[in-house]
Amino acid sequence: EVEEESAVAPSGESSIASEGGSTVYDLFAVCNHYGRMGFGHYTAAARDWETPNKSSNSSSKSKSSKEDVPNNTNNTGLSKEWFSYDDNDVSGPLSPEDVEAEVHSRNAYILFYRQRGCPATMD
Repeated sequence: EVEEESAVAPSGESSIASEGGSTVYDLFAVCNHYGRMGFGHYTAAARDWETPNKSSNSSSKSKSSKEDVPNNTNNTGLSKEWFSYDDNDVSGPLSPEDVEAEVHSRNAYILFYRQRGCPATMD
């Protein structure tokens, strides 16, 4: 049985660490539900995955450097900026107050986490 510790910062940064802190999961999206069991409305808030800037020439570096890490990330591969999705409307980046309302909401229905250190690949 793994005990989990949740850490949420005012900036919207959220993570879960296993006991001993060897595995950390970062929150990257939340699906909110407003209404009742049989009906309602869904909204979402999410952060982008950031990928390091790749050199277009064939002499690319074999190891990533600080220059490869985007300015708006915390070395997690996730953007610091949250965006809100509501039907056809996308807004953001959200202010810290809006992050608190959208992400740390009692209406949070589904939470999406990514294990820190695991590369996000889409083939």
